[in-house]
Amino acid sequence: MDERPKPARLLALYLCLGLTQTAHSIEEMHAHLYEFFAVVGKRVGIPVSAMSPDLFAMLNFAIGGFFLFSLWGLAVRKRWAVAVATIAAVIETLNGILHLSGAAVFRGYVPGAATAPFLILFGLSVLRTIFSQPRRGTDTDD
Repeated sequence: MDERPKPARLLALYLCLGLTQTAHSIEEMHAHLYEFFAVVGKRVGIPVSAMSPDLFAMLNFAIGGFFLFSLWGLAVRKRWAVAVATIAAVIETLNGILHLSGAAVFRGYVPGAATAPFLILFGLSVLRTIFSQPRRGTDTDD
């Protein structure tokens, strides 16, 4: 018996997380998060320089590609994809928390704060779906 999370629910939630990450990346690009890195670094005492917009865009495209590839893995029920989805959900949940923490520290909007709550919502939903399934036996489908 397959003990992995229900594929339709996990796929839908992971797709929502990926789409939210895409919207988050667009917000960050529009609000020039790559320039804000230096401001944050100065505030916390870590020397950080601004990132070039091109590099920031390429990194965000890579994240989008990563989500598409791992979504395919979930769709064809690969075991590794559940592990990747778990890691991605943790990272995106922390990403959302950090953006909202930044908004609290700076007492106002910071790039990425508008979509951050949705990263947390979908990240936690993916994790809940993955961890709500009973674990019995092992599966060798890699």
